[in-house]
Amino acid sequence: MAQIKSFSMAIETSPTQAVGYYKRGFAYYTNELFQEAIWDFTKACELDASFADSYSARANCFFMMGDTNGAIRDFRLAIEADPSKAENYYNLGNAEYTLGHWAEVSYNPLSPTHTS
Repeated sequence: MAQIKSFSMAIETSPTQAVGYYKRGFAYYTNELFQEAIWDFTKACELDASFADSYSARANCFFMMGDTNGAIRDFRLAIEADPSKAENYYNLGNAEYTLGHWAEVSYNPLSPTHTS
């Protein structure tokens, strides 16, 4: 919990920096305080919509809390923000699989055979 206090102090100093909220959110996440983590990851996303790690981390929180649809939404946002991170595709596929969305699991927008 000392990390949370340290990151809270950093946020007080720089309240418009997304990274502070992300780091505190991650500290909440590692302590299984998922709702608090979601609040901080959401703030990080609001401050920097291109910060893919915030969407991915929030998606993991939603998944851990049983909100698979919320996780799917955020993994898609993470991919949109940074399509180079393979783990987000994997996690999205895992979440889709959990809900039995077989067609979505096999969907690959980067495939050379994919047509829109």
